[in-house]
Amino acid sequence: INDSNTLEYTRFQDTDRTGGYYREFDYQTLSEEDRTGTFPNISKSTTDVDIFKYTGYLNDALTFSTVWGRARTSNLEFNPLNSGNPYISGAGNQDPALNGGRPIRNDQPDLYSKAPDAGSTTHGLRMDLQYRLGNHELTAGVDNMTYRGNNEGQSMTGPGHAWIYSRGNPGASPSPGFGIAPPGGNGYFVQKYIFSTTTSMSVKQRAYYLEDRWQLTPDWLLTLGLRNDRFTNFNSDGRAYVESGDQWAPRLGASWDVFGDASLKLFANLGRYYLALPNSVAIRGASASTYTREYFTYTGIDANGNPTGLTPLGPGPVSANGEYGQAPDPLAVAPTDLKSQYQDELILGFEKTLGSRWNTGGKVTYRQLQSAIDDTCDADRFVDRLAGMGLDADTFDLPGCVIFNPGGTNTFQLRHRDGSGYTPVSMSSTDWGYDGKKAKRQYVALDVFIEHPMANGWYGRLDYTWSRSFGNTEGQV
Repeated sequence: INDSNTLEYTRFQDTDRTGGYYREFDYQTLSEEDRTGTFPNISKSTTDVDIFKYTGYLNDALTFSTVWGRARTSNLEFNPLNSGNPYISGAGNQDPALNGGRPIRNDQPDLYSKAPDAGSTTHGLRMDLQYRLGNHELTAGVDNMTYRGNNEGQSMTGPGHAWIYSRGNPGASPSPGFGIAPPGGNGYFVQKYIFSTTTSMSVKQRAYYLEDRWQLTPDWLLTLGLRNDRFTNFNSDGRAYVESGDQWAPRLGASWDVFGDASLKLFANLGRYYLALPNSVAIRGASASTYTREYFTYTGIDANGNPTGLTPLGPGPVSANGEYGQAPDPLAVAPTDLKSQYQDELILGFEKTLGSRWNTGGKVTYRQLQSAIDDTCDADRFVDRLAGMGLDADTFDLPGCVIFNPGGTNTFQLRHRDGSGYTPVSMSSTDWGYDGKKAKRQYVALDVFIEHPMANGWYGRLDYTWSRSFGNTEGQV
């Protein structure tokens, strides 16, 4: 714009596509043969990113900058041979008296797909105000981000359900816990299977920070910082199921120009880092999902493998996890005292010139997990805990899956089935079956590099990293 004001715009697109095809295989000769004409699902992800940056040099000591960005991603998954027919599973278990002794299938190649408009949008805004005061470079800023997922998760191909043919003991229930009657006859029955986790959700991050880069001497630079992050996760109904509250993270850094000529620099950084709960936990865990089976006997099978002459064996669709298409109660999904996940990090390193044409350096990184968040799907643990409290689990709506701090103690609000309110239930590490063990993870890494800066028409850099993790938890949900 002018010498004191600049405006930048960046745009790029990234596309990732995965596909394939199937071939016949001869097990006698262990060789591939011709293509079968069928395909695995094709996945295609396209991301468009737009970034605007403004910088204003207000005076010799004061600078203001702001960055606004947007990323739009489409997540497609489809099969070129998808049809309107339901997927047929277990065709080998069809009653041979009804299919002529030969399994009847159809042209539906796959069980699952994605919604055609599945995708996400991310908006980010960062503003910084930098002021030079003597030997101090002071910076204050905000760092906000909003993520929205649209129809993410899985859906089913065809009409939205599949048929699973099965055979069992004629006199035994296929699922006695739901009051399913025995199939009788020769034990043949069929299940109408529905599984859909397609949902929309969002995450909001709000942060602000202060930083002081203090030039103690010409050779020593000390960096002091403090950052506060707040995260809020929303389910498919737009209701918050996790709100982090204030999360204060101190940072400290130092660097030393050993000889005062920039030929050797030693540096160290120590800081705390909070992590937002992944948005993926809203898929099935905290948002509406459907996972049901409905049991029937049948008297016929049509040309597309659909059972005909259906007689129900039970009360209708049943779900082991209570997933009937409704969003779980946010108060039950996450405990009222959920602690944020964070880790502390220490970095020690150096950078050195090698003559006038090469640079080299290395650093050691150590991270220690201080608090973890994970999920678990074991409603029977609530049943045992309620029994120990002298309460009847049948009088509560028990969540199928919950978010918790593994190794810690959390309090969940369980809703009364009669609508009369909630009962707080405290669950410890022992209650979850972890024998009081704490979540632990330590990470150690060594990074080294050698670099040829751009000179004489070429640039080159070689990096090597060795790393290892120790503990009993891999990471977030």
